[in-house]
Amino acid sequence: MRVLKKILYVGTFKDDIEVGSKRFDGFMRAVEEAKLTYHYLECECNINKAYEMARDIEFKQYDAVVTAMDKLSLGIFRYLMESKIIPGKDILLSGVENYDVTNIITPSMTTVELSKASVVDIIIERLTNNDFRPQNLSVPYKIIRRESM
Repeated sequence: MRVLKKILYVGTFKDDIEVGSKRFDGFMRAVEEAKLTYHYLECECNINKAYEMARDIEFKQYDAVVTAMDKLSLGIFRYLMESKIIPGKDILLSGVENYDVTNIITPSMTTVELSKASVVDIIIERLTNNDFRPQNLSVPYKIIRRESM
């Protein structure tokens, strides 16, 4: 098992309370518990923007790249493959949302699957109660380990 020392976290903008802020907070809890060193970058939630951003990253300094969304991971994945950096062998790579394409690319990409039913239940409950305040909420999840980890 690989020992992680330094992680790159690529998230959406922190002022995006639905994804950027919430997923960054969850990432920070995990990093602090494991006492890992991390570097944080923000990126527009877009495969091509993540790909463009990846051109300016020195990936050799990181053991792993964790992203807030599979869209970001896919852009980084494309750049890594073009640069002959193999996810799962040369660097670990993971996203969130379990897009179908994460299973069919090679190597297949590790991701986190969120419980969509739980998310819907929370949304309905909050709408029913007229509760529109920004708030970090946890939902059940499952880590889908594939070749990139």
